[in-house]
Amino acid sequence: METRTHPLTQTDFEEAEARTHLSSELKGRLGRVRKQVIYVFGDSLIRNQFMALCGVVNSSEVPGQGGFSQCDSKEVHALFFYLEESHWYTGGLVKSAISKGYPVPSIVYLHIGTHLLHLAPARPMTPDMFSNLDGYSWMLQDVLKEFRKDAPLAQLNVMTTFSLCENMYEGDWLRIATKSNANPSKAAQPCVTAMAQRRIQKDVAQSVCEQTFLTRAGSWYIRESIREAVSTLEGWSGAPPFVVDMWELTDGHCDLCDDGRHYNRMVLSQLSVFFAANLI
Repeated sequence: METRTHPLTQTDFEEAEARTHLSSELKGRLGRVRKQVIYVFGDSLIRNQFMALCGVVNSSEVPGQGGFSQCDSKEVHALFFYLEESHWYTGGLVKSAISKGYPVPSIVYLHIGTHLLHLAPARPMTPDMFSNLDGYSWMLQDVLKEFRKDAPLAQLNVMTTFSLCENMYEGDWLRIATKSNANPSKAAQPCVTAMAQRRIQKDVAQSVCEQTFLTRAGSWYIRESIREAVSTLEGWSGAPPFVVDMWELTDGHCDLCDDGRHYNRMVLSQLSVFFAANLI
């Protein structure tokens, strides 16, 4: 089973609107506050929210797939920056964007985590994925501190993973996900062996590998790591980061999921949760 990014389509947007009738409300909520400059950092899950936001402020027209990175209107200037899983923790993301001439953000919205999860050997655990998972909480704290330093007036947000629906997988993905739920310790052995070959201590590899399958349980693990990281920040000044809990929103809604990971038909509900966290 290939890893697909399921970009938000015009049809997805229209189906989300038919479910919720939220577009006009969301646009109105933006109109009640000063113009926001929103930086969106992450993968396809958060990118689709960015695309929906552009659709909300641009007469329900979702941007095309090629080359888009920003949309501007009287209500919002939103920018999307795709993050490679292995480089999300390298500081200076906000500083780099500002240095390229983008306006200083009023809101920063970050997601990274879902694509760090594995289904070894069908979806192998790489050394970069393992390093990110093993140090996830403190690395996230470092990134947030960098964001605060480079945009001291911006409200920071971290999105949790979506709750995953492994019952929608096929082939080896489904087989391994099912094994991981029945016996995570045993199912983790291909991952543990691969990491041990990289000279990672076996007990450390075992702990990480068996908690980070690309499943509902693995997505819960990332969610809790995010919540712990934000709640234990030290030396913080200003408003604390918001945890935008998309896991809670999506859990139990596999009927609205297309591939086990993306919930495009819920994208306007996702934006509503993000708006509410930021008092929009």
